[in-house]
Amino acid sequence: MLKIVNALFETVSDIAINLLSSDYTVIWANSGMAANVKRPINELIGKPRYEAFRRRNSPCPVCLLKIVSETKKPLVAERWLDLPDQERQHAEVRAYPIFDRHGSVQYLFEILTLITDKKKDDEKRTRYIELLEKTLRESEAQNSTRFLRQTDLNAEGLTARQREALCLIGKGFSNKQIASVLGVGVETVKTHVKNIFLRIGTGDRAEAAAWAAIHHILM
Repeated sequence: MLKIVNALFETVSDIAINLLSSDYTVIWANSGMAANVKRPINELIGKPRYEAFRRRNSPCPVCLLKIVSETKKPLVAERWLDLPDQERQHAEVRAYPIFDRHGSVQYLFEILTLITDKKKDDEKRTRYIELLEKTLRESEAQNSTRFLRQTDLNAEGLTARQREALCLIGKGFSNKQIASVLGVGVETVKTHVKNIFLRIGTGDRAEAAAWAAIHHILM
């Protein structure tokens, strides 16, 4: 079996592959695995997986071999590896059980694909989105505070006719419709609207309608 595995996977360098026995011993590993863990292959074979790959003295708290041995099902998981004087490396691990004739897991075949760069890109994208959302929230809060400050200063500064016109603006009436309701000319309404915008510190009919709602002028 080892000859077949070696013939198939030894020359594969872009992914890391190894074969473990049920007692954690590294039975076989390819050059890709040796490159990932920064050790020559002869220092991996025959050693416990946790010592050869992770430089530990005991199995990892979350051990794929143990999980697969208990479930007897293939497993895909994300793992990380800290090497001396290097940044943490992340990999996607695909673990496949190989059973003996009694149905117990005798070997574990693992295929590791490095995803460190993808992990960095994902984290960078997440941080950017969080920063963008925070900036938008702060911007909206500042705009809201500024708008409320402006409206509070001018809440009592409207004439009775301007309040009537503003109420109709808030209800979606056009200048022509407001003129008809108030019995004045359209040009007079335009003047009222202009003065209302200046008085309450808004720039368009939508902001004016919001101001009217806040100050209960639409009631």
